[in-house]
Amino acid sequence: MRKNVLPYAPAERILKHAGAKRVSEESKEALMETLEAEASVFITKALQVMKNCNRKTLLGEDLTIAQ
Repeated sequence: MRKNVLPYAPAERILKHAGAKRVSEESKEALMETLEAEASVFITKALQVMKNCNRKTLLGEDLTIAQ
């Protein structure tokens, strides 16, 4: 059963754009798992910035600061 939030089609395009001629389902799944894990860490940092500013709305600048 698939547990990823992000679809696999963009993963295939990303991998092919990077130079892969053929892409397995396993490689698409691995890329999506990695991207989701990294995004989770990134978003957690951005949410902390938002909370430190005493806001309830996540802004683009919070994401910029979290980088």
